[in-house]
Amino acid sequence: MASLEATVKALEGLHARPAAMFARACNQSGKEVLVSKDGSEPVNGASTLQLMTLGAMQGDVVTLSCEGEGAEELLAELKAQLESE
Repeated sequence: MASLEATVKALEGLHARPAAMFARACNQSGKEVLVSKDGSEPVNGASTLQLMTLGAMQGDVVTLSCEGEGAEELLAELKAQLESE
């Protein structure tokens, strides 16, 4: 399983619009992406609501995980999305 850490840069954190955009990217990838914060139970990256339950604020570090071919590239793209303002 590939994993990496990303810092949430959105002013409002991983809430509403940023979470929805991230979930859309996960859905379009066709892969299961798991997201956790501070060692919490991972949530489904394709679910806006589950992402919002993490309570990730601007500056928080989240861990992204994914399995399968192309997982590293997908996680790098998702990291870039979270780290753009």
